[in-house]
Formats: sequence, structure tokens, C-alpha cells
Amino acid sequence: GIVLSGHHGPVNHIAKLTPNSDLMPSSNLMVSAGSDSTVRIWDISKGLCIGRCTDQNLASVQDDSEHASMNSPESSSISALSTTVNAESGYNIVTGSESGHIRVWELGGERGEARIQSKFQAHTGRVSCLVSERSSADGSMINSYPRLASGGSDRTVRLFDPR
Repeated sequence: GIVLSGHHGPVNHIAKLTPNSDLMPSSNLMVSAGSDSTVRIWDISKGLCIGRCTDQNLASVQDDSEHASMNSPESSSISALSTTVNAESGYNIVTGSESGHIRVWELGGERGEARIQSKFQAHTGRVSCLVSERSSADGSMINSYPRLASGGSDRTVRLFDPR
């Protein structure tokens, strides 16, 4: 099989970006999140990492040295991952961290271009799970931005509109 390598620590989560017939009729993209506090965007048809999301938005894949940006108080191991379709740009990647922060990344196109759309403190402890609202039963978009639900080690479930 194909081996995708590049994280600087254990990989905790993976998700396939599901195609949306209106925006992206096919997708060869997958994302992985790890204890190195990064999300990597993979083109699985080529077996290549095409992007790396950090606190400083999208980092160059070639600049894979130790990432000083991961040492901020808000950064910690990614503990939850979710993906959804965004009607305006393509996809959203949602990450939760050990520190209780949630980040929503806007991923536009098949080239792995990403930027932080929103970042906020969601829980007083670890974000243990995330669910992104994707679409209505008939497949149409509910709104331009997905709504989120998160669960945390603080024994709460929180609902968000990340705009």
C-alpha cells in the first residue's frame, strides 16, 4: 500500500474530503491531524502532502523544519478532527485541541490552500469530539457556513456557528 509520511509525531485522526457535486465533483484529498499540532492535506491519488496547516495558517510543505509557531499557549496536540463542505469556497477543516481550542480552516480548491477562518476557546479542557453540520436531507446546503458541535473533557457539549 501507499505510505503517507510527514508528521513529526503520532497521527491521531484522518478524514477524507467528501466531494460535493456543485463545488468539487471529485476529490482526491484527505487530511490527517497529529500530536505535532498540524493538519496535513494529502493528494491521495499522487501520495503527496500538498499542504500543512499550523497556527500561522498554511505553511509551505518544503518548510518542514521544527515549527516554532506550535509553541504558543493556544497550541497543543490536535485531539479532534471534522470536515465539511463550505458552499462559498469548497471545504472546511475543523480541529479541536488538548487545550480546548477549536479552529475552523477554510480549504479552497484541490491545491491544499488553507487559511484560518475562526479560532476560539471552546472548552476548559480537551476537545474530545467534533461534528460539523454538512447539509440538509435533500443534499442542499443549510447555510454558507457549517454549524458545529463539540464535546469536551469538561463534561459539556457546545454548539457553535463559527462565523
